[in-house]
Amino acid sequence: LSVSEPTAVFEKQLEDQRVTEIPSEATFDCLLAEENAKVEWFKNDRPIKKGDKYDIIVSGHVQKLVVKDVEGKDEGEYSVVFKNKTSSAKLIVEGNCNYICEFYKNDNSSDKYNEAKYRCLFSKFIF
Repeated sequence: LSVSEPTAVFEKQLEDQRVTEIPSEATFDCLLAEENAKVEWFKNDRPIKKGDKYDIIVSGHVQKLVVKDVEGKDEGEYSVVFKNKTSSAKLIVEGNCNYICEFYKNDNSSDKYNEAKYRCLFSKFIF
């Protein structure tokens, strides 16, 4: 009778990701014991599919989830599931956004068109 130690499903767990620049990408990666394994990805317990927002990359034992064009609404818990085992990590968005808005004021009270233009720069992304 031969007994072998079970191998760990996750040889490297997901790690929290922090985004400090907007727009940017966030990449979650893990290392599995099994090569080219089929896994499922989740954000806040909802399934994630490859598409415009997410890229899913499998390369040997490495599984990656890329969150593209990170915004505040992308913040949350991301998980990968393989063989009923889960690894989870958080995406934290603290980025600066270089968003400029312009406001215009029109004063037509004297039949003259007067325009005032106000410009503001938001330097901190707040939720």
